[in-house]
Amino acid sequence: MRIHRYLHLDDLATSASARLVARIVQLQATQECVNIGLAEGGRMLWAAALHAEGLAQVDPERLHLWWTHDAFVQPNDSERVSTSTLALLGSAVPFRTANAHPMPSKAGMPDVDAAALAYEQEFGDTVLDICMLGMGSDGRVASLFPDSPAFLQQFVSNRCVMPVHDEESPAKSERITMTLRALNRSRDVWLFGFGHSVADAVLRAFSGDRTQPATHVAGTERTEWVLDEAAARELPYFHCAL
Repeated sequence: MRIHRYLHLDDLATSASARLVARIVQLQATQECVNIGLAEGGRMLWAAALHAEGLAQVDPERLHLWWTHDAFVQPNDSERVSTSTLALLGSAVPFRTANAHPMPSKAGMPDVDAAALAYEQEFGDTVLDICMLGMGSDGRVASLFPDSPAFLQQFVSNRCVMPVHDEESPAKSERITMTLRALNRSRDVWLFGFGHSVADAVLRAFSGDRTQPATHVAGTERTEWVLDEAAARELPYFHCAL
């Protein structure tokens, strides 16, 4: 596990996006395609990545984009993060449309349960090479909220994608989310935290508080926390003597 701390969000976005591009290039050198899990809040990172050194070395046709969660709303609803992310990426990266896998919207789906099942079938046994997750002030990741039925079911269910009903979500909207089972088979997990409001949740996750969904997420190869100064303010600093 590694912690990356930054004084300012601009520095965080610039550094993290450069490392993201470098990691994609590294992975593409040894495998046919790279699967990336996207989350709410990732638009800032991708905006910076479009100007990152080394972007020209990325083969966009060998990228597969997945979403770790999204709101089950109409396609043009502002709450739906995949629509805006695809528009941002499409303006600069000529990736194949078939390689983008947004979660189903309300258009053409009878309900959120059917939408979650459809996405689970599409995702199948995919392993995310890089899974990027934002953490909320309550310790949530993806759309797994503390004390919600969807979170509690993580420990007894074999599902990889689940519905989150409006009564479970602070946003009061139906959502679709990947589960811990899917997130934890990712090779790399990058957890992002911004601002004073998440500082307590960050500390609790690092302290092993099992009521925090973020506590339960880790990559099979590496887990990286990417935090601004405010989000990391409760964590101790470690100094290594040479």
